[in-house]
Amino acid sequence: MIARLTIVSLGITAVLCQTSCDQEAAASEKASSSESPSTGAISQNSLPEEIDFNIHVRPILSDTCFHCHGPDSKNQKGDFALHTFADATKELVNAKGKYGIVPGKPEESEIIARVFSEDEEEIMPPADSIHKLSSEQKEILKRWVKQGAKYKKHWAFIPPEKQVPEKKSDWAKDELDLFIAAKHKEHGLQHSPEASPEVWLRRTTLSLTGLQPTPEELKAFLQDKSPEAKEKVVDRLLNSPRYGEHMAVAWMEAARYADTDGYQNDHERQNWPWRDYVIKAFNENKGFDQFTIEQLAGDMLPNATHEQIIATAFNRNHRQNAEGGALAEEFIIENILDRVDTVGTIYFGLTMSCARCHDHKYDPLSQKEVFQFSSYFNNINEAATARGTSARPTTTSLSLYASEESQQIYKKVQTLNAELNKVRGQQRGLLAKVDPKLKGKALNDKAENTQPVKELKQQINQLNNKIKANGDANYASVMIMREAEGITPTYLLERGQYTDPDKSEELTRTVPAALLGDEPAPKDRLELAKWIVSDKNPITARVIVNRIWMHHFGTGIVSTPEDFGSQAPFPTHPKLLDYLAVEFRQSGWDMKALHKRIVLSATYGQSSKLTAELLEKDSTNKWLARGPRFRLSGYALRDQALHAAGLLTEKLGGPSVKPYQPDGLWNSMSHSPNIRYRPSTGDALYRRSLYTYWKRAVNPPRQSIFDGSGREICSVTQNRTNTPLQALVLMNDVTFLEAAKKVAERSLLDTATNHQQKLKSIYTHITGYDADQEELNILSDTFDYFNELYTADPESAKSILTQGASQISESADKAKLAAYTAVAHVVLNTDESINIE
Repeated sequence: MIARLTIVSLGITAVLCQTSCDQEAAASEKASSSESPSTGAISQNSLPEEIDFNIHVRPILSDTCFHCHGPDSKNQKGDFALHTFADATKELVNAKGKYGIVPGKPEESEIIARVFSEDEEEIMPPADSIHKLSSEQKEILKRWVKQGAKYKKHWAFIPPEKQVPEKKSDWAKDELDLFIAAKHKEHGLQHSPEASPEVWLRRTTLSLTGLQPTPEELKAFLQDKSPEAKEKVVDRLLNSPRYGEHMAVAWMEAARYADTDGYQNDHERQNWPWRDYVIKAFNENKGFDQFTIEQLAGDMLPNATHEQIIATAFNRNHRQNAEGGALAEEFIIENILDRVDTVGTIYFGLTMSCARCHDHKYDPLSQKEVFQFSSYFNNINEAATARGTSARPTTTSLSLYASEESQQIYKKVQTLNAELNKVRGQQRGLLAKVDPKLKGKALNDKAENTQPVKELKQQINQLNNKIKANGDANYASVMIMREAEGITPTYLLERGQYTDPDKSEELTRTVPAALLGDEPAPKDRLELAKWIVSDKNPITARVIVNRIWMHHFGTGIVSTPEDFGSQAPFPTHPKLLDYLAVEFRQSGWDMKALHKRIVLSATYGQSSKLTAELLEKDSTNKWLARGPRFRLSGYALRDQALHAAGLLTEKLGGPSVKPYQPDGLWNSMSHSPNIRYRPSTGDALYRRSLYTYWKRAVNPPRQSIFDGSGREICSVTQNRTNTPLQALVLMNDVTFLEAAKKVAERSLLDTATNHQQKLKSIYTHITGYDADQEELNILSDTFDYFNELYTADPESAKSILTQGASQISESADKAKLAAYTAVAHVVLNTDESINIE
């Protein structure tokens, strides 16, 4: 390992080596690949011998032609379309006797004449278009037409088939490695050496749990020389409760989970029991098919359990507008189309919202099909302009992690609440007979003071106190799905406007034909959910395994996880993607098994070191000739700091909490005056980041700065940017200063270790690595500098040691503790700490 620690002359700071070679190379490759269009001839030998429509032609047509000559039938220029063979080869409307494409005859094909034309009035794309064709792209189109202009169904809509390459690699540990090895050979690459054991352990531990390995785990792994050593580690991590918490983060961002309704007033809501459901599902390794069915239609399952009903909050995590001027007719449509967009993105990888106002410009999705699909989510009799806590349909719930005793008590409370409502009605009726003048609030108040009502309320309060005594949360009012009887009529909305339904045709429920094929349309939401995870659906398994691959490698096999449509890049390893999709389905949609295969593969286990050869041949690691390397998310950065410090609270589930954030942030940015953010106290202050209270109007600043989604709409893409603000967070945020203090305190108070061992302990607790001698020398120099500084300036030492709510030992030498804190803070800001490598 190469030391990357640097001492800074003043203050507690560190060099933030956040720009990896991969990211620099990506920018370089992007710049160098931006070819300006050329009309010069190119070598015919440089073209693919056999032109494939999906690989070579569709990307060109989609990027430069489909906007004007694609699936959007109402906006096709010149009544000419190129997205199907039939449209492209028919006689042109405005040029009798001419055809856009004459298969086998490029010299008679109008599109070839147009793309090669030098006449500004004739050339396509038009001279004033931002889209231009390169010389190579023109020649590809010409050769494609000459070879018969064969069209293919978009690759993502063709059912995946499992093809396994012949075993020709001693390097491969799993069949998936054979696909990677084949690409290495095709592109003249060699796989990288195996990563060192400590690098693999940290990479895998962070990938599966979001936390770094402890010194004890590192020592045990390095001492285990058995062939099963890595597999034992993976099994341990997959069985850790931390696995479910880590995996839940991406699902929460995809499902746009938040603790407030959004919009201007941004009222609080209580859908957090759904988060409990997600964590439990991942930890219990619920089959992804069942996980999907329960979230999309758990309320419609026979004898649906409480958990299955809570699961349906997935489709009620959308924003909810309860402002005074909000119109229910408008926002019921917004909520329904949000569900369409979320399901379309998560399960189909399609931008269905693009077809709200007109047919999709690039993909075979008509506006009518999108509104037909919306009919599955338009039948719950929802209150579209109520606050989330009362936006029917709702149900009440304890934390799904509440004790069994509390759950049983909770059932009794529910029964008593139903009885209480009944008795209240009876008492109001009796009182009204005795005194007909009693009405409204006076009648209700008197009924509340009758003995039967008071006795029931007392029983309920006693039971609630028992639940609180067990340490379990109070009730939450959760927004859920509940199917109404019959079918609510659905109409196409002209230009997507709720005020302009086309009532000439009531739409029937169906799935877009490009996905459904010849299968009968699902009749209701439950049938839809089952179809989504059936073998009849060609796309969902691909989309999900691609996101899991992205989770481990930083980039998916399809680099646009949100878009598998015509605008998406072709998969780097299409046969591998199909293989994994089929295997995933055949495994029973086993999530843990898929994670295990990937992290135990030779591909994942490579060193991530970037050599000069790899920089030249594959700067972005497109062909995976080295291991993954990318910056941790804001969630993981905070969690690993707390974990290193021994501060992390490992309680599962329950309501959201409020960690540190800058004072006055809510008040300065919120619509409501005098709104205050009150940080949690005690153990709640140190819970994992997925439990952080998410206010849509003012997102948690740490997560926003580190590219967290805004949680207003579905997001399945993990952005990774570099900004000075990120460095400032790591260097100045109270969380990281406090974590450094507690890491330092543990090492300082360990009387069995000498100075060098204390430095080593600090380094290992934070990074999960053993420090080499060069790194220890740098840390020692850093300590000496700050020890002298804080010995001479006790007030500065006090300032750093009072960061955060946690207290320090009175017996600790304050100057030394402050100096060790400075060392720990430096390590928290190093490249090794903030990246998976």
